[in-house]
Amino acid sequence: MSAERIKLHDSFQDIFVKMSDGNPGAVNVLMTIIQQGGGIDPTNMLGPLAPILSLDSCAIYGSRIWMLWKDVCGQRLPEFLAVLRAWQLGILTRERLDASIDGREAICVETLLAQVRERLPNFAKPPEAANQDESEVAK
Repeated sequence: MSAERIKLHDSFQDIFVKMSDGNPGAVNVLMTIIQQGGGIDPTNMLGPLAPILSLDSCAIYGSRIWMLWKDVCGQRLPEFLAVLRAWQLGILTRERLDASIDGREAICVETLLAQVRERLPNFAKPPEAANQDESEVAK
């Protein structure tokens, strides 16, 4: 297994260059993660950088980021982040993740999303549910 590419001193631009391998689709996915990922996974200590670090730890770069996004997760950010969280939580193995990207094995991303939500109740919580929780606390 290769060493991770991201280093502590890297800027977001450095990270995007290292992770995307020049693939414009991968750059778009990384930008989407940075812009919207924190709201989907609000309890993640590293915020929107955490999924990118997970991609790096799994050696998923360039076109493979795009394939995971498009082919496996149907271009849906909650499912994409849930797949990476499922790997982080030990629900999904690296081998199955790789096989799904390569088209050798289908994984049910909706099931993974549900399993991640079981462990992390605030993951991909609909805004109306979050508002209900806040109003319950206010009572």
